Amino acid sequence: MGLTMNTLELLLPPLPLTAFVAVLMGLLNMAFPIGVHFIGQNIMATVLLVLGLSFVLPAAISFFKAKTTVDPRTPEKSKKLVISGLYKISRNPMYLGMTFCLFAISSAQGNVISLLLSIGFAVYLNRFQIHPEERFLSIKFGESYTQYCKNVRRWL
Repeated sequence: MGLTMNTLELLLPPLPLTAFVAVLMGLLNMAFPIGVHFIGQNIMATVLLVLGLSFVLPAAISFFKAKTTVDPRTPEKSKKLVISGLYKISRNPMYLGMTFCLFAISSAQGNVISLLLSIGFAVYLNRFQIHPEERFLSIKFGESYTQYCKNVRRWL
């Protein structure tokens, strides 16, 4: 039996899921504008968005430079363990960046429902994306991955 991930765990790839949650946040904000507004709200949203994009884009570029897959649905195509750049401070900088982007949206809206969706997104990623990937990577890359996990945190 080859190395594969349980398809029940990876129902939705992270990037389309992020887009779906962002659209859902917008729709729910229009339907239920349950908000909390505060001084510096737009600044906070901008900082979170810039931070999110500054994690997602360089992390993805690191994968392309290493000539390994960024598609989490096909971890068996992973050719190299990427541990440089942002991967020195987070094992999941792309997911971290996506999460920051959703928190940016919820911050800009000031919507409590959007904040809960952002938190739910992070919990979902942790359970249905990150944990299965970690199991797979530990089998595929063995001690190298185990050592990497000891030195770098899952999120931050």
